[in-house]
Amino acid sequence: HLSRVLRSIVPLEDVFRAAPSARVQVLTEPEHLCWYPWATPRPLVEAETVVGIVMTNYDHYISRQGGLAGRIVAPLARWFHRHRIRRHTDWTVSLSPAAEVITRGHPLRHGRVTGVLPHYAAVPPVQPGSGGAYFVGRLVWDKGLETVVRVAARMNLPIDILGEGPDGAAIAALARE
Repeated sequence: HLSRVLRSIVPLEDVFRAAPSARVQVLTEPEHLCWYPWATPRPLVEAETVVGIVMTNYDHYISRQGGLAGRIVAPLARWFHRHRIRRHTDWTVSLSPAAEVITRGHPLRHGRVTGVLPHYAAVPPVQPGSGGAYFVGRLVWDKGLETVVRVAARMNLPIDILGEGPDGAAIAALARE
């Protein structure tokens, strides 16, 4: 369910009870999936191993709001995510060093987890006339969109930016320049 208040996706049911028993359960973004208040604790999950793939350090985004959100809500979000991840997973894989703040003190596996075969992960150099560039995702400056827009402009490439986010209007304005 997309919560407009939290500006995030939250489960409306216990994902552990909804999932069939398995040798390994992989939770993509356990920081979301474990928000359901009555989620089954790890010892009762019907799986030998529960792995959480942690993608986002939400307290960083919350702290960017400044004021009360930065001082109080961000540390609470970090505590809440740490607690829920520890309660519901055996170990985690962090997709970036920034997300390791959430998993600190919990068993962590390092490695590349992208779902992309290695030979597809190499990015070929962009040549003028190759058709342009695109970005699909949450529109926040932290994702490096200023660089993407400026490089596309310097190479005279069209750029399509698809997504929503708090910096969307400013990013669209920069892309139009």
